[in-house]
Amino acid sequence: MDIIKLKRATKSVANTSTKVLEKDEVLVITPDSGSGKGKCQLKFGDGVTAIKSLPIAIDGENADEMKVPTITTASDENPVLSAGETIKVFFGKIKKKFTYLENLLGNVKTVTNLFGSNDAKTVAQGLQNLVNTKFNKSDLYDGTDSTSTSLGATANALRKVNEKTDNNTSSISTLNSNLKVGTTTVLASGQAGAIRTSNIIFDTSFSKMPSISVAIYNEYPSVFQATISKVTKLGFSLYLETIKETSEQSVLVHWIASAK
Repeated sequence: MDIIKLKRATKSVANTSTKVLEKDEVLVITPDSGSGKGKCQLKFGDGVTAIKSLPIAIDGENADEMKVPTITTASDENPVLSAGETIKVFFGKIKKKFTYLENLLGNVKTVTNLFGSNDAKTVAQGLQNLVNTKFNKSDLYDGTDSTSTSLGATANALRKVNEKTDNNTSSISTLNSNLKVGTTTVLASGQAGAIRTSNIIFDTSFSKMPSISVAIYNEYPSVFQATISKVTKLGFSLYLETIKETSEQSVLVHWIASAK
C-alpha cells in the first residue's frame, strides 16, 4: 500500500501555480475564503504537468451549495422514480411527474367546470362537484329534436346524431365523387365556321358514364357555339365553333359533369 502525500492550496493559487506535483501526490484545493464553504477539489500529480494544467479528479461541494448543471428529459409521460439513478435523471423524472400531475389536476378542474362549477381548487373538490351536479334521469332527453338548453342528451340520442352525421358525410362524399365542375379557356378562331377542339380530362374518373353541360362566358356569346363529343368516364372533347366573323380571342367555357 502506497503512502499518499497531501498538499493544500487555495483555488486562486492552484489555478496559477506552475509547480509540478510528484506522481500520485494529491493537492487539496480549498475555497479562497478559507471558510470551508463551497467547492473542495482534488488533483493528482503525474510528475510532469503543472498544477494549473492538471485536470480536477474530484469536484465536491457541500450539499446546500450543490448545483445540477443539466437535467435529463424523461421520455415517459408519468415516469417511475427508482433507486440508483443519477441526480440529473432523478430530477428529470421529478420535473416530468410534476408536469403530469399539473395536467391531471387541470383536466379534472376543466371537466368539473363544464358542469357549471368554477370554484374547484383541488381534485377532491372537483370530484365532489361532479357528484353534486350529476344528472338525474329526468334531466336527460332521448331524442334529437328538442330545443331545450337545460336538458342533457342520452347516449342513445348521441348515437342518433352520430348516425345522421355519418349519413350526411357519406352523401356528401358520394355527391363529390359524382360531380365535377371546371372552366377551360379555348383560343377561338375569328373566322366564321372555324372549329377549335379542346380535350378535357377529369382529375378522377367516374364510375358511370357522366352527363356534360357547357356554357360560354364571353361578351358576345352569340358569336361562338360550344358542343361536346367523345364523352367517356375519363373526360370529353369540347368543340368551339365561331359562328360570326370576329377577331381571334380567348373564350372561357364552363362545364359541369355529373353521374347519377
